[in-house]
Amino acid sequence: MRALLLLGLLAPLGCASAPAAGGPPPVVRFAVVPAPRVGDEAGEGEELLLEAVTELSLEDSLAFCLVPGPLTATADPAAAEALGGALGSVAAPVIVGPSAAEAARKEFLATLAGCLEGEEGVVTARGPSVDGLTPLRDSAGDLVVRRDAGGRLRIALGETVALRREEGGLVLTLPPLRAPPHTIALVRSEGGRLRVELRSLGDAPAPPGPGSLPWK
Repeated sequence: MRALLLLGLLAPLGCASAPAAGGPPPVVRFAVVPAPRVGDEAGEGEELLLEAVTELSLEDSLAFCLVPGPLTATADPAAAEALGGALGSVAAPVIVGPSAAEAARKEFLATLAGCLEGEEGVVTARGPSVDGLTPLRDSAGDLVVRRDAGGRLRIALGETVALRREEGGLVLTLPPLRAPPHTIALVRSEGGRLRVELRSLGDAPAPPGPGSLPWK
């Protein structure tokens, strides 16, 4: 599996596949693992990330997995190695968005690039385009998913889970992975709508999902 670290504004990628005439609209599923912050003293970030990776291994047909930063809790290269080792076992392409501070650390990027099978120091900044959905890192530093047929989803961090409309598209807000109940999101795009399902790690029940909204 090749994981992809997004460091800049991406150019349009490829051509979207179209459903057969008269057939059902394509369904694209992807995951979001928010801000794992691996490398904390208690080791909680790495433990939760490994649990999230195990949860994702049970899912079929994930188009990609988005992992917005902060990715680590320390500048220690061992944190980047642990992060890359965990994400390297995800079957779907992994699109990693470092925080501004992480993106400024060349040693961190070089270590992470080596773990994620990218070129040393600068990892190829391309995400897979699947049935008209393209994940990328925009000029503001946010991870977004762009829809060729119109619409845009931005991933943000916050205290609570929310799916809402903003100027220019939709925004999905998730708490960092280390915040209880340690939630990851499984997102489904089908027939012009976006639906979000939540999974909590450990024994805590998953909070109610934020429902669905049309792409535009």
